[in-house]
Amino acid sequence: MSSSHSCQFCQEGFSSRNALFRHLRTTAECFQKASNQNGTLQSAPSIPLPKQKIGIRFGYRYPTKNTTSSSDATTTTTTDTSTKDIPFYEHAAQRVQQVFLEALQKHQPVSFDEDGPLTQATVARLRHVVLAQDDDCSAASDVVGFHYRGEELHTAMAASIRHEMQQLLDHHHNDTSNIRVLHVASLPMTTKFQAEQSCTQRIYHYLLPMEWLQGGEDVQQWWIQKPNQQHNPRAYQRRPAVLKRLKQALQALESRTLAEKRKPEEQHPEEQPEEPPVEPPPPQPEEKQPEHGRSTMIASPGRYGSLWQKERRCFHNFCHLGGNLASPSHDPVWRTVDRAKVMGFVASDNNENVNAVVEIRGDGFVTQQLRRMMGAVVAMTNGWLPIDDYVRMATRPDVCLETPLAPSQRLYFSAGRFHFMELLLHGGKKNNQNSMQLFEESTPVAQEWQRQLQLDMIRQASSSAQEQEWLQELQQVVAPRIRTQMERIQTEDQERLQKVQQQQQQQHAFHGDHTTVRNNQPPPGPYIETVSLLRNIVEQEQWPRTSKARSRVIRSVVGAEDATPTTTATARTTTSSKFAGERFQSGSFTVVNSELYDRKLPLGNQLFPELAKAVFDLEVALATPGLANGTIRAEGERPPSSHCAINRNAEFTPHVDSGRGRGQSVSMIVGLGDYDGGAIFVEGEDYGIRYNPLEFDGWKQRHWTAPFVGERFSLVWFTPAGNDDESDATTAATENVGESSASIGASSPEDSKAQLLIQEHQQQLPLFPPFKYRPGSTDTLAIIEMFDPDKGCAYELKNHVWGQSGTSTKDFSPKGHQCVLDVGAHIGTFSRFALSLGIPKVIAYEPEPGNAELLAHNLQPTESDENESKDNSRVEIHIAAVAHGASGYKTLVHARSRNDGTINTWRHALEDYSQYMDKSTKLPSKKQENILTRSRVLSVPFFGNALTPGVTFVKMDCEGAELDILLSEAASKPESWLDVTHFVFEWSFTKEKRVQTFHKAIGNLQVAGFQVWYDGKGAWWDTSSDPSTMWPFRSDLVVFAMR
Repeated sequence: MSSSHSCQFCQEGFSSRNALFRHLRTTAECFQKASNQNGTLQSAPSIPLPKQKIGIRFGYRYPTKNTTSSSDATTTTTTDTSTKDIPFYEHAAQRVQQVFLEALQKHQPVSFDEDGPLTQATVARLRHVVLAQDDDCSAASDVVGFHYRGEELHTAMAASIRHEMQQLLDHHHNDTSNIRVLHVASLPMTTKFQAEQSCTQRIYHYLLPMEWLQGGEDVQQWWIQKPNQQHNPRAYQRRPAVLKRLKQALQALESRTLAEKRKPEEQHPEEQPEEPPVEPPPPQPEEKQPEHGRSTMIASPGRYGSLWQKERRCFHNFCHLGGNLASPSHDPVWRTVDRAKVMGFVASDNNENVNAVVEIRGDGFVTQQLRRMMGAVVAMTNGWLPIDDYVRMATRPDVCLETPLAPSQRLYFSAGRFHFMELLLHGGKKNNQNSMQLFEESTPVAQEWQRQLQLDMIRQASSSAQEQEWLQELQQVVAPRIRTQMERIQTEDQERLQKVQQQQQQQHAFHGDHTTVRNNQPPPGPYIETVSLLRNIVEQEQWPRTSKARSRVIRSVVGAEDATPTTTATARTTTSSKFAGERFQSGSFTVVNSELYDRKLPLGNQLFPELAKAVFDLEVALATPGLANGTIRAEGERPPSSHCAINRNAEFTPHVDSGRGRGQSVSMIVGLGDYDGGAIFVEGEDYGIRYNPLEFDGWKQRHWTAPFVGERFSLVWFTPAGNDDESDATTAATENVGESSASIGASSPEDSKAQLLIQEHQQQLPLFPPFKYRPGSTDTLAIIEMFDPDKGCAYELKNHVWGQSGTSTKDFSPKGHQCVLDVGAHIGTFSRFALSLGIPKVIAYEPEPGNAELLAHNLQPTESDENESKDNSRVEIHIAAVAHGASGYKTLVHARSRNDGTINTWRHALEDYSQYMDKSTKLPSKKQENILTRSRVLSVPFFGNALTPGVTFVKMDCEGAELDILLSEAASKPESWLDVTHFVFEWSFTKEKRVQTFHKAIGNLQVAGFQVWYDGKGAWWDTSSDPSTMWPFRSDLVVFAMR
């Protein structure tokens, strides 16, 4: 065969041009020479490297010296890790990716592919942040996946690469000696492997010392003698009784399957409840309670095989994050525990300190759930807590109950299951054994590492004196406190049952409301008019029906024929039922402040205009309310609220309100009427509110109502969100008070205001065309943010004190700058604002085609103006996204319209950062698409491309892409910012909620010489030393930086 092509570097001949280029791609020495030559082959870009997909299984040991854990706090002292701003398990994955590329480069040309993000089975990036793994968790076998450019890694080379990777890791022993590479395999590019989302089951192990359990010493002797029993049958010993109790405690945590649920006629007579309860009845001393106490089970749709039949339960009490993240109405806290059992035993080298290896499998776990489950297991096995009653009560969505926190240094991630990938690879045409081994639950190499990990953890934990202190505290302090809480909940259940029975008797006797007014005492002066109007509504039997949204968090009134408790298979409706409160003149409705609310008034205002006026007059009169613990009150007088929820005889279950306060940071509640009990609990602390107003943060703090007897009204003043996209004003108002509000349509107040602002703005730029926008869309909100002269431009900061001395004041404004860069220009509102200030040059970037079309129109000067400045145009438009990394084409996800039908035009984002996902369920609005629109757009890097010399003011709003830009090394270098002196950006907390990550970006800016300011600087969330602190609000944050 003739050789028509040859390599000029090694002189080897090839039959075709493709063969020659394949040789250059796979021969490192020739590739390097070709890349550096300016001859025939020119540079590296002319030698394309194919994209490959790689999966790596690895383990890691959290480098902890000593850890102190209690039911209230965890203090950790770690050795030096090179990365302090991310959890160690993420740092380990990044190091694995880095050493893989370093090792592969020794064998063939290879480059990093930025289009393929690093994914990890234990990370919660695409899943909700509440599912994040504990920061100090180790792993026996984690999985990471990413893309690279180069030739495919064949099986023969994979073992060699794994060995070289481990050598590189061991060489940097100061921070990576705790990482072990277990398996490396190439994956077909056609597979949709994403380590985090492809992981269908997560498996954790906890090393439970037998010395923690009463009777555990028997287990130690039994386990030591067990090998001898195989050779000497007379030495046989029965399994210690403590293991049976341990098994029962673990089984109580497991989810049932739908097939296990018995029909009512199949139940034992003593187990049959008299009526299907919304919540489990209190335990009776003479009768056995049903195993779990709930008549309705919630399945797990979408899980692999029969796992979809596993019951989902509410683990809000097992989540340490608290507030809105741990709300029972928050879907991520509803988890499935597939299995909890003892897998075996392990002891130290001298057969002391025997530990049971407890395995827990599930679809995912909220932060600290596993440790709290193990703390409960210890207490239940030792008899300090009742097994069935405690688990059933702790997973009830309608109660808050303390859960004990076990020490952390004994927990590790054992493995992940990838059922769909396993099925795909086993059934594929190319049955690649090396790739299939990547997804095996256990391999010899992984077992060896797991054994070493277990021994290291036992040695380390056995020397911790704090564990004995924790165990003693659990027995003497925590468990008794929990039992007291359980007794209180059982008493409340009994009181509710008696109350329901009384209402049933009244229901059968006659129709109407018959709540006993206990003493008929006159209310204090400011409340007289409001109480009189409320009682008049009741007497006339005019109390409105409670909305479905509000009914979800109100305990159902049981007894009416049409009020049989039923629940559907969703987490949001497990505590509610057909709430027919109007039959008993009870429930909740809303009224609005007509002076602040310029839309169509809700039904409550239309029916009761005098009451609406009275409740807002009452708010003004209540000048000195109390303050719940953990609530931060704004300085000055409380601003008037736009909404008030009016409740009668409504007992609310634990929940947080939807949306976020606007104009005020807290809600205010007060109780009215003659009743006993009825306090409000805020994060577990009760407050008496009868004629005693209280402020609390309803959007962040869980709150619920204590049982009461008598006639109880309550008023809750609040202001729902106004500018959120998915959680918009309509949703917030509906879920908070059960009323709908007008959507933003062509004739909405927002459109009318936007039109007036455009007319005023047009006078400042007479040589530019009339500003175009889309009525009935979020364009109107962008116009109001930029052009409203009363509030000012959202990206300006007036008279702010800069510097440490605090003596000089200077406006933060584009005014006076020579060149402004607008990243995420939308339809041109900020660019037009800058032009109106006389800025000579504006550079605008916008990737979305529809926005870019309006942007080009709005920034195009008229012909006369263009003739006057033809050689020096004031505007430069780029139809492209700005992100970190190399230039190229990426996928842009178009935002879904809002729930009220408003067209969403300002939340489009690159796919790596988009918060929107395709959905198969029915959506609230017909204008919303189940399958999102996507388009390919050009993306350019910020540093070295979009940012050019001469730019002194930068505004950046690029929907998440700013995260990687500002976290990059270039962001910390003063020279990267060229001539920039002013930089304002929106940090997408809706995409990345960790405050610690935000602080890293701020630190980069400060290293680059910027002084930084943002709303809330110095607040509790900003100064918290807890690395797990999350952004507590639902919106993004505008940050101002100047140097």
